[in-house]
Amino acid sequence: MITTIFTREGFVQTQHIKKSIVASPLTIVGRTNNHEGSVTGWSFSNKPFPAIFKFLKVSQAVKTPLPHVTQAGQWTFNPAGVPVAVLTGKLAADEVENKFKKGKKT
Repeated sequence: MITTIFTREGFVQTQHIKKSIVASPLTIVGRTNNHEGSVTGWSFSNKPFPAIFKFLKVSQAVKTPLPHVTQAGQWTFNPAGVPVAVLTGKLAADEVENKFKKGKKT
């Protein structure tokens, strides 16, 4: 049996789909322990907000109060998620590399 589903890209026959993952808030709770399956893991009503959220300051999201520690990951910048994890990972690596080039310890 060939099933056809509708996606943003149009109709797709499921015979061409190699793998499909479906997640719900319960999936997120089980994998990340985020409160009630929230995507970002924090409340937007927190004061002060727990992560940098102004895009022009994204490079600051990798810095910590500890002089030799940088951070990266999906919750270091808002909006959170995998693209943010990749971006902050690159920015943190660049930060460490620049410090080494300048002869400073990270």
